[in-house]
Amino acid sequence: MKRLPIILSACILLSSCVTATPASPPVVTPRDAGPATAALLPWYSNEPDAARVAYEQLSACLTRTGVFTFTPRDKVESVVKDFRVDLDKTFGPSDSDFKVVGQALGVEYVLGGAFTVLKGLTFAGWRKDITADMRVHRGESGAEAGYWRSNTGFTWTTTATALDANNMSESAMNHMCAQIAAPGAF
Repeated sequence: MKRLPIILSACILLSSCVTATPASPPVVTPRDAGPATAALLPWYSNEPDAARVAYEQLSACLTRTGVFTFTPRDKVESVVKDFRVDLDKTFGPSDSDFKVVGQALGVEYVLGGAFTVLKGLTFAGWRKDITADMRVHRGESGAEAGYWRSNTGFTWTTTATALDANNMSESAMNHMCAQIAAPGAF
Protein backbone atom coordinates (compact mmCIF):
# COMPACT_ATOMS: atom_id res chain seq x y z
CA MET A 1 0.00 0.00 0.00
CA LYS A 2 2.93 2.34 0.65
CA ARG A 3 4.07 1.87 -2.96
CA LEU A 4 0.79 3.10 -4.43
CA PRO A 5 1.48 6.85 -3.81
CA ILE A 6 4.99 6.43 -5.25
CA ILE A 7 3.66 4.66 -8.34
CA LEU A 8 0.94 7.28 -8.82
CA SER A 9 3.48 10.08 -8.41
CA ALA A 10 5.74 8.48 -11.02
CA CYS A 11 2.80 8.11 -13.44
CA ILE A 12 1.82 11.76 -13.01
CA LEU A 13 5.41 12.89 -13.45
CA LEU A 14 5.84 10.83 -16.62
CA SER A 15 2.53 12.05 -18.05
CA SER A 16 3.80 15.64 -17.88
CA CYS A 17 6.97 14.82 -19.82
CA VAL A 18 6.85 15.44 -23.54
CA THR A 19 9.51 14.34 -25.99
CA ALA A 20 8.68 14.47 -29.72
CA THR A 21 8.13 17.25 -32.26
CA PRO A 22 4.95 18.59 -33.92
CA ALA A 23 3.56 17.28 -37.21
CA SER A 24 5.65 18.48 -40.12
CA PRO A 25 4.13 20.27 -43.14
CA PRO A 26 2.59 17.84 -45.63
CA VAL A 27 4.25 16.85 -48.86
CA VAL A 28 1.62 16.54 -51.57
CA THR A 29 1.47 16.37 -55.32
CA PRO A 30 -0.14 19.49 -56.80
CA ARG A 31 -3.61 18.93 -58.27
CA ASP A 32 -3.78 18.38 -62.01
CA ALA A 33 -6.64 20.87 -62.30
CA GLY A 34 -4.69 23.50 -60.39
CA PRO A 35 -5.80 25.23 -57.21
CA ALA A 36 -9.51 25.85 -56.62
CA THR A 37 -10.76 29.28 -55.57
CA ALA A 38 -11.87 29.40 -51.96
CA ALA A 39 -12.86 31.56 -49.02
CA LEU A 40 -11.80 30.67 -45.48
CA LEU A 41 -14.24 31.92 -42.85
CA PRO A 42 -12.76 33.17 -39.58
CA TRP A 43 -12.63 30.35 -37.01
CA TYR A 44 -15.25 30.12 -34.29
CA SER A 45 -12.94 30.01 -31.26
CA ASN A 46 -12.49 30.37 -27.51
CA GLU A 47 -9.02 31.88 -28.18
CA PRO A 48 -9.30 34.51 -30.97
CA ASP A 49 -5.57 35.36 -31.05
CA ALA A 50 -4.50 31.73 -31.48
CA ALA A 51 -7.31 31.22 -34.01
CA ARG A 52 -6.00 34.11 -36.11
CA VAL A 53 -2.55 32.49 -36.18
CA ALA A 54 -4.10 29.12 -37.11
CA TYR A 55 -6.08 30.81 -39.91
CA GLU A 56 -2.85 32.10 -41.42
CA GLN A 57 -1.08 28.75 -40.93
CA LEU A 58 -3.84 26.74 -42.62
CA SER A 59 -4.38 29.14 -45.51
CA ALA A 60 -0.62 29.33 -46.16
CA CYS A 61 -0.29 25.54 -46.12
CA LEU A 62 -3.25 24.96 -48.45
CA THR A 63 -1.96 27.65 -50.81
CA ARG A 64 1.60 26.27 -50.73
CA THR A 65 0.37 22.74 -51.49
CA GLY A 66 -1.60 24.01 -54.49
CA VAL A 67 -5.05 23.05 -53.19
CA PHE A 68 -6.63 26.51 -53.00
CA THR A 69 -6.14 30.16 -53.82
CA PHE A 70 -7.90 32.17 -51.12
CA THR A 71 -9.94 35.35 -51.23
CA PRO A 72 -8.29 37.91 -48.92
CA ARG A 73 -9.52 37.68 -45.33
CA ASP A 74 -10.79 41.28 -45.21
CA LYS A 75 -13.13 40.61 -48.17
CA VAL A 76 -14.41 37.43 -46.52
CA GLU A 77 -15.03 39.25 -43.22
CA SER A 78 -16.83 42.05 -45.08
CA VAL A 79 -19.21 39.56 -46.77
CA VAL A 80 -19.79 37.77 -43.44
CA LYS A 81 -20.71 41.11 -41.86
CA ASP A 82 -22.81 42.39 -44.79
CA PHE A 83 -24.87 39.18 -45.02
CA ARG A 84 -25.01 38.74 -41.22
CA VAL A 85 -23.52 35.26 -41.29
CA ASP A 86 -23.46 34.02 -37.69
CA LEU A 87 -20.14 32.22 -37.15
CA ASP A 88 -20.98 31.63 -33.48
CA LYS A 89 -23.93 29.28 -34.02
CA THR A 90 -23.81 26.11 -31.95
CA PHE A 91 -23.17 23.91 -34.99
CA GLY A 92 -21.54 26.58 -37.12
CA PRO A 93 -22.88 28.33 -40.21
CA SER A 94 -25.64 26.55 -42.15
CA ASP A 95 -25.34 25.28 -45.71
CA SER A 96 -27.28 28.37 -46.83
CA ASP A 97 -24.73 30.60 -45.05
CA PHE A 98 -21.89 28.90 -46.92
CA LYS A 99 -23.85 29.34 -50.17
CA VAL A 100 -24.38 33.07 -49.55
CA VAL A 101 -20.67 33.61 -48.91
CA GLY A 102 -19.64 31.44 -51.87
CA GLN A 103 -21.93 33.21 -54.31
CA ALA A 104 -21.09 36.70 -53.02
CA LEU A 105 -17.36 36.04 -53.45
CA GLY A 106 -17.64 33.89 -56.58
CA VAL A 107 -15.52 31.06 -55.18
CA GLU A 108 -15.68 27.32 -55.76
CA TYR A 109 -15.38 26.40 -52.07
CA VAL A 110 -16.02 27.96 -48.67
CA LEU A 111 -14.23 26.57 -45.61
CA GLY A 112 -15.38 27.15 -42.04
CA GLY A 113 -15.01 25.58 -38.65
CA ALA A 114 -14.16 25.75 -34.98
CA PHE A 115 -10.79 26.13 -33.28
CA THR A 116 -10.59 25.31 -29.59
CA VAL A 117 -7.69 25.61 -27.16
CA LEU A 118 -7.97 23.07 -24.35
CA LYS A 119 -5.81 23.80 -21.31
CA GLY A 120 -4.45 21.07 -19.08
CA LEU A 121 -2.15 21.53 -16.10
CA THR A 122 1.19 19.71 -16.19
CA PHE A 123 4.27 20.03 -13.97
CA ALA A 124 5.77 22.33 -16.60
CA GLY A 125 2.73 24.64 -16.81
CA TRP A 126 -0.53 24.85 -18.74
CA ARG A 127 -0.44 22.60 -21.81
CA LYS A 128 -2.47 24.12 -24.64
CA ASP A 129 -3.92 21.39 -26.83
CA ILE A 130 -5.76 22.23 -30.02
CA THR A 131 -8.94 20.75 -31.42
CA ALA A 132 -9.78 22.05 -34.89
CA ASP A 133 -12.80 21.11 -37.00
CA MET A 134 -13.12 22.17 -40.62
CA ARG A 135 -15.95 21.79 -43.11
CA VAL A 136 -15.61 22.49 -46.82
CA HIS A 137 -18.74 23.49 -48.74
CA ARG A 138 -19.30 24.05 -52.44
CA GLY A 139 -19.51 27.79 -53.07
CA GLU A 140 -22.36 27.69 -55.58
CA SER A 141 -24.72 25.31 -53.77
CA GLY A 142 -23.60 25.41 -50.14
CA ALA A 143 -23.50 21.59 -50.07
CA GLU A 144 -20.92 20.08 -47.74
CA ALA A 145 -18.00 18.56 -49.65
CA GLY A 146 -15.84 17.36 -46.77
CA TYR A 147 -15.13 17.42 -43.04
CA TRP A 148 -11.83 17.09 -41.16
CA ARG A 149 -10.70 17.18 -37.54
CA SER A 150 -7.30 17.59 -35.96
CA ASN A 151 -6.53 17.16 -32.26
CA THR A 152 -3.17 17.56 -30.53
CA GLY A 153 -4.40 15.98 -27.29
CA PHE A 154 -2.70 12.67 -28.03
CA THR A 155 0.60 14.03 -29.35
CA TRP A 156 3.95 14.10 -27.61
CA THR A 157 5.90 17.26 -28.18
CA THR A 158 8.51 19.48 -26.58
CA THR A 159 7.53 21.33 -23.44
CA ALA A 160 8.08 24.69 -25.15
CA THR A 161 5.66 23.68 -27.92
CA ALA A 162 3.06 22.18 -25.59
CA LEU A 163 2.83 25.37 -23.53
CA ASP A 164 2.34 27.65 -26.55
CA ALA A 165 -1.02 27.55 -28.37
CA ASN A 166 0.49 29.03 -31.54
CA ASN A 167 3.11 26.28 -31.74
CA MET A 168 0.52 23.59 -31.02
CA SER A 169 -1.75 25.04 -33.71
CA GLU A 170 1.07 24.68 -36.25
CA SER A 171 1.05 20.93 -35.66
CA ALA A 172 -2.76 20.76 -35.87
CA MET A 173 -2.88 22.89 -39.04
CA ASN A 174 -0.18 20.81 -40.75
CA HIS A 175 -2.18 17.69 -39.93
CA MET A 176 -5.42 19.25 -41.18
CA CYS A 177 -3.73 20.58 -44.31
CA ALA A 178 -2.48 17.08 -45.12
CA GLN A 179 -6.01 15.69 -44.73
CA ILE A 180 -7.58 18.36 -46.97
CA ALA A 181 -4.77 18.18 -49.55
CA ALA A 182 -5.01 14.37 -49.87
CA PRO A 183 -6.15 13.19 -53.31
CA GLY A 184 -9.90 12.65 -53.36
CA ALA A 185 -10.45 14.44 -50.05
CA PHE A 186 -13.35 16.50 -51.44
